[in-house]
Amino acid sequence: MRPTTLALVLLAAAACAPAAESPQPADPPALPIAATSSATPTPTPTASPGPTFAKSEARYIADIREALADYIAEYGDISDTAYLDQGYDWCRQPPTVEAILAGADKNQGDEWKATITHLCPQYLPVWREAQQAMKKARETFDDGVYTVGEDFPAGTYKTTGGRVTRCYWERSTPGGETIANEFVTNAPKGVKVTVREGEGFTSRRCGTWIKVG
Repeated sequence: MRPTTLALVLLAAAACAPAAESPQPADPPALPIAATSSATPTPTPTASPGPTFAKSEARYIADIREALADYIAEYGDISDTAYLDQGYDWCRQPPTVEAILAGADKNQGDEWKATITHLCPQYLPVWREAQQAMKKARETFDDGVYTVGEDFPAGTYKTTGGRVTRCYWERSTPGGETIANEFVTNAPKGVKVTVREGEGFTSRRCGTWIKVG
């Protein structure tokens, strides 16, 4: 075979040989889970709203806290709901004049006022009657030693029961000096005295005094 013919045969064989495959690019790396996740984020928890109260109940809570301010300062506070439970407990038993007066002696007058005014106003007539009784009680006193304005209000007082005998009364300054005094041996229509705020007043064997002015 001639050299030229051999070269042609080799070229033809090369042309028929399969071409070498070119390298394929590698697969891209997987994305992190967080970037591909479609889950909904968990909402941030919020405080649930507290109980709601009617306007009258809110006023009661405010007034009762004011009435108990000294107690709260010493012993601590309770919840709004606890105050309401206590108030409604009082309302479930219809208050009487006697109960309100007894409460006033225990410094519960403001508590009764707040309870009846805001939670059970149907008992306001009983409250007003008790107020009149308390006023009358403060304006009546028997023999003893008193401070005007603390034990009873200033004003004019008269003995009750008609005739008074062997009665001694005395008005004095806050320092104890005598302003006026009198020993009454016989007063068929009773004795009348005017006392002023801050004075001392002493009564012996005069009986009961009641405010008349």
